[in-house]
Amino acid sequence: MKLAFVLILPLLVLLISCSSVRTKTSARKPPPPKTEIAKKADKKTQTPTKPITKPKSRFTDTTKVVIKTNIRTTHVSINSQLDTAIVNFENASEEQDLEKLDQTCLEIKSFAETFAEGDSLKFEAMFYKSECLIIKQDFEDAEKVLSGIAKDKLIPNSVLERTLVRLGQVYCALDRKKDAQAMFSKFRKQFPNSIYEEIANCEAIHQ
Repeated sequence: MKLAFVLILPLLVLLISCSSVRTKTSARKPPPPKTEIAKKADKKTQTPTKPITKPKSRFTDTTKVVIKTNIRTTHVSINSQLDTAIVNFENASEEQDLEKLDQTCLEIKSFAETFAEGDSLKFEAMFYKSECLIIKQDFEDAEKVLSGIAKDKLIPNSVLERTLVRLGQVYCALDRKKDAQAMFSKFRKQFPNSIYEEIANCEAIHQ
């Protein structure tokens, strides 16, 4: 009997150990691989969205009278900072970029208030201040600015030449035709060979 027990005991131990090995192995099965659809879904969730860019501000109002800002400085350079502001203004008016135009007009206005009385740079800045008013169709205030510098005896001829033409055009926009013709006549008398002769008339503006 003892011999039979000794023979059966190792067999039982062997069976128990084999059973536990199978159990452990079956518990360690790897998880099933992700499908291609699941992988694509993960990539979509990780892709950043593109930022929305705002379009440039543009003029939206319908203009009644249009006076093009085609009277430019005859100087090669007047002042580096003022030159930059003037160039930016002209580019903004051509591109009809309202936001940029407002910014450059604020800079020009600041120059007009900074330069000393009688300084040629002040006259230049004042002329472009009137251009800012004209492009916004504030013709009455533009007329006041232009009339003020036109009467100043210290105004350089390079600025006076443009001022007389522009003042005549503003009178056209205000429907003051007699004043406009008188201003154009004064311009031709003082500057008979001016490059602005072709636009010294009411036909140069668009009604």
